[in-house]
Amino acid sequence: MTQNESMNPNPFAPPEARVADHAAQGADDTLLLNRIASGQRLLVVAVLVSILSSVFRGNPVGAIVAIVSAIIAVVGAVRLAAALGSPPWVRVVAGLLMLVPLVNLITMLVLSSRATRRLRAGGYRVGLLGAKQR
Repeated sequence: MTQNESMNPNPFAPPEARVADHAAQGADDTLLLNRIASGQRLLVVAVLVSILSSVFRGNPVGAIVAIVSAIIAVVGAVRLAAALGSPPWVRVVAGLLMLVPLVNLITMLVLSSRATRRLRAGGYRVGLLGAKQR
């Protein structure tokens, strides 16, 4: 006779197991996926602001918009890499790569594709401007 049978006198009772609460895990997953969506959205905004800065090229306004675009790109890359669970050195490298022209686009594509894959696996719909937060 096992320990479970000695505690439960009903031989037809289903087995009992201690499992984690799935509702609490679902809330954590939603929060993590919202962070991923937020980081991805920042990268998309950085690309759009960068395009806007090229419209004002040669103006002081264009320089200011380009600096704002770089700041948004660095913050978005670091936030997205952190939400994806990357180690700290990858976050630093991703932030630095956002400051290198053309390399930043490749880095954004890699991070965005990883984010899209993760968000779709979580049930989010990802469009051109990223996923909407829940």
